[in-house]
Amino acid sequence: MIRRSFAGVLAAVVIIASLSTAHAQQSMKLGIGVTSDFLAAYMALDQGLFEKHGLKVTPVSMAGSPGSNQIAALVAGSFDALAMSAPGLIQSADAGLPLVGIANGSVLPTFGNLGIVARTGSNINKPSDLVGKKVAIAGLNNILHFAAQNWLAENGVDYKKIQWVEVLFAQQQDLMKAGQFDAAVMTDPFFTTTVSQGIGYPAGKVYDKAPAGVTLGLYGATKSWAEKHPQELQAFRLGLADGEALAKSDNKLAMEVLAKYTKLPAAALALVGMPNLATRLEPGNLDWWFGVLKKQDVLTSNIKASDIVFK
Repeated sequence: MIRRSFAGVLAAVVIIASLSTAHAQQSMKLGIGVTSDFLAAYMALDQGLFEKHGLKVTPVSMAGSPGSNQIAALVAGSFDALAMSAPGLIQSADAGLPLVGIANGSVLPTFGNLGIVARTGSNINKPSDLVGKKVAIAGLNNILHFAAQNWLAENGVDYKKIQWVEVLFAQQQDLMKAGQFDAAVMTDPFFTTTVSQGIGYPAGKVYDKAPAGVTLGLYGATKSWAEKHPQELQAFRLGLADGEALAKSDNKLAMEVLAKYTKLPAAALALVGMPNLATRLEPGNLDWWFGVLKKQDVLTSNIKASDIVFK
């Protein structure tokens, strides 16, 4: 009887231990930068929405880290998922890296201004006027660079005849005022402040002809991690969905959380506004980017959007 009772207790201990271990394993690290595209994740982190689904998410700041370094860290296992741009995921997969998109971040159309700002006095009045001009971009071969080149091509301009120079957003306004370049690809709050101060004027919207629903930011992971951690993945997606819903229902809280994680002052946040959140990722969200990157001879393989969206 005693032996049988002990066996029962031992079995119960084993079960409890296994449950505790399973619960402890519900954790992941998320590499994330400071951009409004990932507001759903900020909301979930700030309001305990991941924990609601049994998942502890530890954010790893990617602020100031080049995209290539971030992707290398993801592949190396420094964290489990990465908040990244849609073109960044596509390029990585095209290069043979085992990455997949596991959730969406934000999609078009965007709130606020995003496009080309021409320097006052530059005499840039139409897209073709940019030929031979020096145009600043926050990062060469990044999402806005590809979008700007696509916009130029759509307007019959050979983007290879543009002198692209890499200048961080925060430096663009002062350097434009000093005459260091003729135009820049800007987002708010930089776009609006540059125009309102008379330093530049709007010269084109780079996503002018892009359809609604095109992904800007998303969350990626290695395919092996996604396959081996279905519970964490499901909880992560549910937490993001809750973050999206909360942000859309409580604008005041969303702006407070966005200010906390991006460190932007209230005046700048008012210009940036609410991102167009959408946390469910479908191949259709990436098709436009595949077309853009193929036209610019960026892709070398035959991968499709459906190949890199993890179900």
